[in-house]
Amino acid sequence: MKSDREYNEYEEFYRHLPLADKLTFKRELVAVPLVLLALVILCSVLFHLGIIRFGYYQAMAADNRIARIVLPAPRGEILDRNGNPLAVNHAVYDCYFIASDDVERDVTDLTEIGIFLGLAASQLDYVIHGRREALSVRSLASELWAAELGALGAKSILVKSDLNQVEVTRILERTEQFPRAFLEMSYRRSYPAGEYTAQVVGYMGEISENELATWGPLGYRMGDMLGKAGLEKQYDNILRGQSGEKLVQVNARGRILGEAIFVPAVVPENGAVVVHDGEVQIFHEGDVLEFHGGPLIVQVSWLKGRIKGEEIGFAVIEGQERAVRRIIFVDPPLPEGSNTLSDNSYSPAIPDDWNVFRTPGEIPNVEGRVVMRPPVLLPTGGAPLRTTLDLEMQRAIEVILGDTVGGVIAMDPRTGAILAMVSEPAYDPNVFAPGGVDPEGWQAILEDEHYPLLNRPVQNAYIPGSVFKIATLAAAGEIGLINSTWDCRGSIEVGNRRFHCWNRGGHGVVNFTQALAQSCDVAFYEMGQDLGHDKIAEIAQLFGLGSRLGIDLPDERSGLIPDEEWKMNRFGEDQRWYLGDTMNMVIGQGFVQMSVLQVARTTAVIANQGYLVPPHLNRLLTPAQSMIDRIQVSETSINAVRRGMRQCVANGTATGCSLSWIELAGKTGTADDPPREEPHSWFTSYGPYDDPLLIITVLCENGAHGDETAVPLTKRIWESEAVRNYLAEEGFDN
Repeated sequence: MKSDREYNEYEEFYRHLPLADKLTFKRELVAVPLVLLALVILCSVLFHLGIIRFGYYQAMAADNRIARIVLPAPRGEILDRNGNPLAVNHAVYDCYFIASDDVERDVTDLTEIGIFLGLAASQLDYVIHGRREALSVRSLASELWAAELGALGAKSILVKSDLNQVEVTRILERTEQFPRAFLEMSYRRSYPAGEYTAQVVGYMGEISENELATWGPLGYRMGDMLGKAGLEKQYDNILRGQSGEKLVQVNARGRILGEAIFVPAVVPENGAVVVHDGEVQIFHEGDVLEFHGGPLIVQVSWLKGRIKGEEIGFAVIEGQERAVRRIIFVDPPLPEGSNTLSDNSYSPAIPDDWNVFRTPGEIPNVEGRVVMRPPVLLPTGGAPLRTTLDLEMQRAIEVILGDTVGGVIAMDPRTGAILAMVSEPAYDPNVFAPGGVDPEGWQAILEDEHYPLLNRPVQNAYIPGSVFKIATLAAAGEIGLINSTWDCRGSIEVGNRRFHCWNRGGHGVVNFTQALAQSCDVAFYEMGQDLGHDKIAEIAQLFGLGSRLGIDLPDERSGLIPDEEWKMNRFGEDQRWYLGDTMNMVIGQGFVQMSVLQVARTTAVIANQGYLVPPHLNRLLTPAQSMIDRIQVSETSINAVRRGMRQCVANGTATGCSLSWIELAGKTGTADDPPREEPHSWFTSYGPYDDPLLIITVLCENGAHGDETAVPLTKRIWESEAVRNYLAEEGFDN
C-alpha cells in the first residue's frame, strides 16, 4: 500500500493537470470531414494523372528513351512518252547522327565521326552548323515537352550521304565508338539520258536556308534534296512523296535499342490527327495522305485548317483509264459560292467512322483509349511523271544541233505537247546526282561562257526577226489587206528616214502571201503604216506574245511586245514612240522579243487553224479538243498566213528545207543582235501542210542568216529517223 505521503503527492500531481475539454466531440466532428476531403482530392489527382493525363505524361516519359529517324521516300521517276526513263532512283546508305541535349558534346562527336568518314573541312563545318541551328535540330527534351508541335523524338542529322561499302563496314564495326551514328537506306537520283534532257528534266540539290524558309511549313527540313531546275523543280511536291519516320528506343548514350512502342499521337500545331478503322495519320500543313483500310483508297488533305477526304477509283474515259474522285467529306464547309465539289452543291460532313482531332497538343482518345502513333510510318513514294517527251527525237535533235549554240522545240500542233526541247550547250545532270556536287564538273559548267544551265527555249527571249511577220501578216489580214499588193524597189522612205529591204535589189510586185514567202521588208513596212503600232500589238498579244504561255517549267520568259509606256519607262520620259519604232517592230526588229517557245506556239496556232494549244510536258495536261480556246483572228486571215508559209518552203526563203516525201510550211528569220556582228538564225516549220502533226522551231544564236544555218539544220531534223518514226506512228505514210 501507498503511504499517506505518496498518496498526497499523486493527488497534488493530478490537481495541477489541465482540466479535460468538455467539447472534444466537436473537434472530431471537424477533423473527420477534412481528412475525407483530403483523401478525395488525393484520389482525384491520382485519377487525373494516371488516367486522364496518362498519354501526356507517357509522352514526357519518352524523354529518356525515344528518338525519331526520318525514312526518306523514293522519288517518283520521270519517264518519256514511251516509258523510257529520264530520271530514276538507286538505293544508297546514308550516315545520320542522333542529336542529344548537349550541343557541345554533339559537336565533338560529329567532328570525330566526320573526320572518320573523311569529310572535307567545308562539309564538316556545314554539318556542325546544322547541329547548332536550333530551328533545324531540336533536342530530345524540347521535342517531347513541346507537345503542341506534335513531333516526338530527337532529330537526326545527315552526316554523309551515299557511303561506299568500305565506309558502311567501318561504321558498323565501331558502334561502341559512335553510339549515336546509324545507317539508313536512302535513294539517290540519276539521269540515264544525261545531257540529252538536262535542261528539261533538271537536277536536284540540297535545300538552302532561303528555300527552307519557304518550304519548311510543307514538311521540308535541313538536309532534304529537292528539285533545283526543270521538271524536278516544277513537280517537286509531287515527285518527292511523303517521308516516313521510325520511332526507336535509345539508351543514355543514344544507342538504338529497338523500335519504340506505346507512344501517343499528339496533335501538331496547325495540323490534325485523323483516325479511321484503326489507321492513324498525323497531318501537318499541306499534307496529302492516304488511308487504305476500305475497298477504295481515301486521300485526305489538310490545308489551312480545312480537311478534305476523297475516294479514288479508276474508270475508262474516252478509251483511257483515268482516276475518278468522289469527295466524301469537307470540314469546315466551303464558303458559299466557292464550292469546288463535283456536284457544286454541298460540303459533306465528316462521317461517324472518321475521328478528327485538331486541338494543338491534344492526346486523341477514341472510345476511352489513348490513340497511339505507330512506331513506323512508312514513306509514301512520289508519283511518277509521264512526260510528252520523245527521247529518241530528243537525242536525234541534240546530235544534229551539235556545238551550235541555240535551242530547238518540237511540238504537236494539235495539243501543245512538247515532243523535244533541246538547249545547247548542255550539261550532265549526274554531276549533281551522287552524294554531292562533282567539283570539276561544276567548275566546268561555271566557266562555260554560254551558260549551259540556261534552258534557252523557255528561259531566254530573243529578237525574233522575220518570224514575227507571221503575227504582222495576220494583223494585216484582219484590216482587209489580203488582196493588196506592194511594189518593192529595195527600200522605202518613211518620214525623213529610209528603210531598206534585205533584198537591196527589190522583189518587185508581191501579193499578200508572196510578201511572207519572200520575207519582203518593204511590203511589211507599208503594212505597218496601215496597221499602226496598236493593231500590231493587239494581234501579237492574241497569239500570247509578251506574256508567259504557262508551260510547266520554272522561270519562263514572257518576251516583250513594246509600247510607248514601256519605252518611256525604259529610256526616259522624253523617249516617245515614233513611227520608226513601228517600222522596226513590224519586221520583228527593235525592241520586240520572243522566246523559242512563243515562236513554236505561234506556228502551232497557224498550223492548226487558230487553236491556242497550251504548251506542256506533263501528259496529264494534254487537253481535250473541246477545251482549247480559239484565237480571235478570222479563219480567212489564218489560212492566208498558212498559204504564205507553204510558199516560203516551196519557192521562198526556205527552199533549202523542201522535201519530196512531205509538204512543209515555215518561216525564216534573221534577227540583228547588236553589238554582235552575226544575227540570230531562225526557222520555224510544220508538216504535213494539209494535216499538221509536228512543229519544229530552230534558233541558232548569232548563227548568220536563217536560210544559211537554221534551215539546213531543220531539214536534217525532219529527215531524221526519230521524226519519221513519230510521223509513221501518227498515221503519216512517209
